[in-house]
Amino acid sequence: MGTDALIFWFRATYDEFRHDGLVTRLDDRLYGVRGGIRGGGHILEHASCERVGSFNRYLTFEAGRLEVRHESLKLDPACRGRGFARALQEHCENCYRAIGIANVRIYAEHVGSVLWARMGFDFDLTRYEGSSPGERRAAAVRAVFSPRAHPVAADELVERYRRVVSTGEVVVQREPIRLPRPIDVLNEADCSSDPVLQRAAEALRARLPLPSSGRTLAHEITTPRELVDFDRAHTQLGVRVMLGARWYGIKPIS
Repeated sequence: MGTDALIFWFRATYDEFRHDGLVTRLDDRLYGVRGGIRGGGHILEHASCERVGSFNRYLTFEAGRLEVRHESLKLDPACRGRGFARALQEHCENCYRAIGIANVRIYAEHVGSVLWARMGFDFDLTRYEGSSPGERRAAAVRAVFSPRAHPVAADELVERYRRVVSTGEVVVQREPIRLPRPIDVLNEADCSSDPVLQRAAEALRARLPLPSSGRTLAHEITTPRELVDFDRAHTQLGVRVMLGARWYGIKPIS
């Protein structure tokens, strides 16, 4: 499929998609690059045309097959819970199958880390080191729980006060709140005064493929969906962990 045909298909797929009062609108960032297409647009409240989100996509050829990378999807917190991201994803996947796209790749964090896991995305093992798929899968989980993982920014902002040493002036800055990293959530649960949460944390830690683990991968949690679905004693510990996680994901389409 040539560039012109891809651009036509991109517009047909992404422009004017509607769900529950929200609509997509492509902007002028649609262009051909490296034999593929990169473009994006806005998400609007249909009734008011108020901008409430944005998205970006990149279609490219990998090993002779079309792939798409979902570079971003942002939606105002007030507009979440209406199923828009899930509906758009399902619509896109149906369109992807029609032209033979092989894989969808994402970089997940915050609410996307939970949503994309539930939508069937697995770790993109090409992004992780190891001499076998099992070792790379274990490395992906270890990266999620690494104490060196960079914290994920929440939607909310907090005011920070900084004094300029040279002048004594106090500067007020608004910065995003950083979510607890997965390892921080797990450690806090370990130290909780709630014995139910403590036992849930112990059970989760026992199933993670940590370097000191002597268990086989068959008995461990090694996929994003397994992490999200971990809900021992209705603690939703898996969801709480994954909200602060970052990971590379992939989903085969055809």
